[in-house]
Amino acid sequence: MSQNIAKGTIQLVEQSDEISAANRVYRSQLESGNSSQSALVLATIVYLQRNPRVPQAVACARVAAAIGAMAA
Repeated sequence: MSQNIAKGTIQLVEQSDEISAANRVYRSQLESGNSSQSALVLATIVYLQRNPRVPQAVACARVAAAIGAMAA
């Protein structure tokens, strides 16, 4: 059971790092003068590069939700 907990914790940390990377890309793109839509597309691409098995629509929703939470 403790192995499952450790594995779940590692996955959460990895997902957090991947969302953090997407957030950094999003902010960087906005600071560079790109539109929020372009920044979201690029942030989603970064997320998908790190999570190639995640469907694009799911990745976009996750990144958008994280960015929304970041902006709040």
